[in-house]
Amino acid sequence: MACFSTFELFPILSGCNTSQERSMNVSFRAFSSFVVLAVVAVLAACGPTTTQQTVEDPLGGDQPVLTEEEIKAQKEREAEEARRAALAKTLEMRKVVVAEKPEFVPGVEIEAQKSFRDGVISVYQAPPDYSAAASSFEQAAGKDKNFLEAYFNLGMVYERTGRNEEALSIYQKALDANPESGSAKGYVGKVYLAKARDAYLTGDTAKGAELEGKAKGLFDEVIARDPDNVEVNNALALYWLMKARGENDRARQLDALTTCEDFVQNVLTLQPGNVVALNTRGLVYLLKGELQIARWIFENKVLTLDKYSTEAFNNLGLTYYQLGDTPKAVVNFQRAIAVNQENLEARLNLAAIFLNYLNYAAAREQYEYILAERPELVEAVVGLGSCKVGMQEFDDGFALYKRAFELDPGRIDLLLRIARIYQVKLVDFAKATSSYEEFVAAGTKLGIDVSEGQKGIEQAKKMAEQMKKMEEEMAKAEEEAKKVEEEMKAKAAALEKRMKKVESQASDYRKQLEAFIAESTPKAAKDAALKKRIGAAKKLAGELVQYDAAFKEPREYIGMGMVADSEPMIDAVENKFKAHEATAIDVLEIKKVQKVEEGGTTPPPGDKKEEAPKVEEKKEAPAPTPPVEAPKAEEKKEEPAPAAPPAEAPKAEEKKEEPAPAAPPAEAPKAEEKKEEPAPKAEDKKEEPAAAPAVPAEPAPAEPVTPDVEPQG
Repeated sequence: MACFSTFELFPILSGCNTSQERSMNVSFRAFSSFVVLAVVAVLAACGPTTTQQTVEDPLGGDQPVLTEEEIKAQKEREAEEARRAALAKTLEMRKVVVAEKPEFVPGVEIEAQKSFRDGVISVYQAPPDYSAAASSFEQAAGKDKNFLEAYFNLGMVYERTGRNEEALSIYQKALDANPESGSAKGYVGKVYLAKARDAYLTGDTAKGAELEGKAKGLFDEVIARDPDNVEVNNALALYWLMKARGENDRARQLDALTTCEDFVQNVLTLQPGNVVALNTRGLVYLLKGELQIARWIFENKVLTLDKYSTEAFNNLGLTYYQLGDTPKAVVNFQRAIAVNQENLEARLNLAAIFLNYLNYAAAREQYEYILAERPELVEAVVGLGSCKVGMQEFDDGFALYKRAFELDPGRIDLLLRIARIYQVKLVDFAKATSSYEEFVAAGTKLGIDVSEGQKGIEQAKKMAEQMKKMEEEMAKAEEEAKKVEEEMKAKAAALEKRMKKVESQASDYRKQLEAFIAESTPKAAKDAALKKRIGAAKKLAGELVQYDAAFKEPREYIGMGMVADSEPMIDAVENKFKAHEATAIDVLEIKKVQKVEEGGTTPPPGDKKEEAPKVEEKKEAPAPTPPVEAPKAEEKKEEPAPAAPPAEAPKAEEKKEEPAPAAPPAEAPKAEEKKEEPAPKAEDKKEEPAAAPAVPAEPAPAEPVTPDVEPQG
């Protein structure tokens, strides 16, 4: 992420040719940005300079003798101090003094100069209005075709806004109008350098080298005739800076930087406040690794002279990034973009930081903007592909990587990246193998080492076999797990059935007990045994309530898959319920009644529930019907038609619905008295064998009534 902005576009906005420069007065140049600079003598570029003084011993003693190492170290310190002093002298702080009112230059159309002045104002307003500036410079050039300053400034506006082809066309027009203009040739060559850089960024090294050679030819032609041409010296400094950036050998890189610095010094000797030269000098120190000096130049020199230098903001951001201060780097990249939306270098640097911090959305926004302007910019294509991959859009990301490889066949590393993502992240060994093979084929054509790709193919195939074996084992394990799961489901269903059974029986017994309590309470006043049974029934009914929530914990265990752990809990609840069930049978006398009816087999709680109340209802019957008629009533209820003669059926019904007609008229009041106090009379019957001598042996005929009443419950 080292995208320098080296092509400062406004070194001298009015950079006219030599013959015109001599004829212009200082006042016009001050207004049109040939500013008058006043030295304020601040030599703080790299700290104060120091000098060593020889101090004689006042006592005349001998001076200490220095060793060779100490002498060598002293010389190095002196050399460094001299270098810093020279740098401080060339980087003196200056301030801009603008003429109070413009004066016009003879030989140039007044209206052209006015339009030119409007263009300069548009450039230096906050923020710069490059569209208005371009329009004004176009008008100036149209009003005076020999006004080369208008051409040069218009070309620089186009350069700054990324319109290099239009800038080249404008510079060429200026050159055609004045074929001997060294400045025009310098500007044309500078555009060639910009286009060469773009070609290198898109992977077209052949075209880049061609354009770079054309630029160098123009520069050499001008510098041979005019060694002091500022524009060409600046352009040659940028040329050697580009050479240094593309050099991998450190020694050769330092040599290129030294040559670059020589041309920068030539410019600053002629124009100490030249923004392009100062910006280039800052980049020289940045590449040398002297970051604090580079930072000082960008902040205190370039941005003091041109506070809207988008290139200086970008380079300052890069300096802060290398200093490890990422927040300040981001701020300066954003300032560079705010000044000039078309500063693609600043956008590339900002996007790279966002990508490093996994802010894929913000990075993608920058890359998409860049590609809308420059679709062939390989670095932006790769960056957008990385955003897509980071956002799990792998197909789109891989497509962008392959597009970048097509644009620049030297980016073979992208094929290797795709293969590794398939292998490690997507675990698709077939596609990983295919991508490794593609990498090996491309690398073999380029003659580079492809051993890493060959290793990748072997690893991918081996991992594919392991994966296949693992999948088979997993399928087998899954089948076994499914079988166990089905068994667990069956077990859970069985346990659920047991729990529901206990809950149902507990509920049935509770209802029977509540019914017994409700029916027997009115009779318990004179029957101590019945009163005791009612008390036991109430207690038991209260205890049976616990089974409403008794199985909550076992069900939670079953829900968590802990079926085996739930079974002991269910067993414990069932065992507890058995004791309550035995008590319920005793309290309700279900067992005794059942023995008479079926010889000792216990019916379900639902059948037992209604048996006890029906026995009592039989006891409460008001009419003292003979024992023979009870079976007839019974037979009527179970089998109405065949059980009894037709004449007896109405009698049984009359007994149930209206007890009075079932007895003689004189006995009707007695039947009513029995209705008012049914419980005591039933008990009296039970206690007095004389009134009902056959009652102890007769409960059996009363039992068949139960099934008819049960559905009502």
